[in-house]
Amino acid sequence: MSLPTELVPLLQALVRIPSPNPPGDTRDVAAFIAEWMRAITLGADVKTLAPEDKPEAVSVIATVGQGHPIVLVHAHIDTVPIAQQEARRWSVDPYAAEIRANRV
Repeated sequence: MSLPTELVPLLQALVRIPSPNPPGDTRDVAAFIAEWMRAITLGADVKTLAPEDKPEAVSVIATVGQGHPIVLVHAHIDTVPIAQQEARRWSVDPYAAEIRANRV
């Protein structure tokens, strides 16, 4: 299956933004997603919806137009940290998002 050409650079950019949990700081990736949404004419805001002890855990709220109907898409934007023993098995930097053999 091939992805539309414009999605590959988006995927690469997202992979290149560190967001491992712990510590769970998703502010940079949320800001990137919100900016991308605005660039494609969606409304987007970054909101802190987490408990006070986790201000770095944020959500992106997107809007299209005003009123109803409303569609909510909920997804994690944090990642699992790469364990040292796992990192040794990689032939490339896991955050480089290089394209090899037609795969990111």
